[in-house]
Amino acid sequence: MQKRITDAAQVRAVAKAAGITDIPAGAQLTITMPKSVSGRDCECGCGEKTRGGLWVPGHDAKRKSVLFGIIRGEATPEAKAEARKELTTRRWPQPAEPVAKAEVPADVTA
Repeated sequence: MQKRITDAAQVRAVAKAAGITDIPAGAQLTITMPKSVSGRDCECGCGEKTRGGLWVPGHDAKRKSVLFGIIRGEATPEAKAEARKELTTRRWPQPAEPVAKAEVPADVTA
């Protein structure tokens, strides 16, 4: 969101707050306001503030990785179901099924 300031007193006050000392007569300012002045708590629960979105940059990928780990790991069936439900709710893909590793015959030498 942008706001144009034309009032000379307001222009001087904003410029002074920004550390601008050389202001031409009749100057106008256009100020771009941030999406969210205070931000919001990151969805991952880390306690950091976002810049207006749901996540601090990269934290959505960390959360997805944690959910994939729960599903692929040795968690309880209830925990796996909750992880799958969260992935579905957030419209994230379900993890791919793990690929079985090929067994190497014992008589093969390197």
